[in-house]
Amino acid sequence: MPEVSRRIVADQPGIPALEPINEPLYDSQVYIAAGQGQLTYFTQGLAGRTTRETNVPIAGALPNPQQFHIYGIQIVPYFLAASQAGAAGQLALTDQAIIYDNSFFRLFIGTKNYVEVATTFIPNGHGLTGTVATTTATPYSVVSLHNGVAHQNNYYDVTVKVGHSRKPIHLPPQQNFRAEIVFPGPALSAVTTQVVIGGNNTGGIPIKLFLLGIKWREVQ
Repeated sequence: MPEVSRRIVADQPGIPALEPINEPLYDSQVYIAAGQGQLTYFTQGLAGRTTRETNVPIAGALPNPQQFHIYGIQIVPYFLAASQAGAAGQLALTDQAIIYDNSFFRLFIGTKNYVEVATTFIPNGHGLTGTVATTTATPYSVVSLHNGVAHQNNYYDVTVKVGHSRKPIHLPPQQNFRAEIVFPGPALSAVTTQVVIGGNNTGGIPIKLFLLGIKWREVQ
């Protein structure tokens, strides 16, 4: 990620001073029912949810005067171990393939599409690289499997080289934005997986989205 100084942005009339912090924007959605066409992120805020699921407090925008520079993207499906979900709750390899190989990702700021790419291009960057358990009933049940090297520096770079520097995608304050994972192909068999979201038992595959970058917030 390009370097950002810890300087304070100078005051201008009517504009508060801002400071940068290294903190991603993230949101979570659950693929619940087979045949679901897409997951939409950053449209709910914290209403009825906790910071386990998102750190964007309001629906579809950053509160004024916060803004964000997006440098990269990570997509993180959460696969459960047999001890957590039982044999029927483990994610099939076909589901893992559908998440990455039969879907695409796009990011909108306002009405403009800034990123559109096959999901398989967006690495996970978290957790174990891969662990597979075999059973008699289900020969290849996934315990944990990730797209790309499980390292936080492994992400899809959205910056553009301009001269000798790389320019991020700018998300202004109070600007509507959203992200989508679209599944135009076969349906996942997600209803068999039991997960815990916000303290409640529910069916489905949780898929978390991280926008990596620099958050600019008001100096306090």
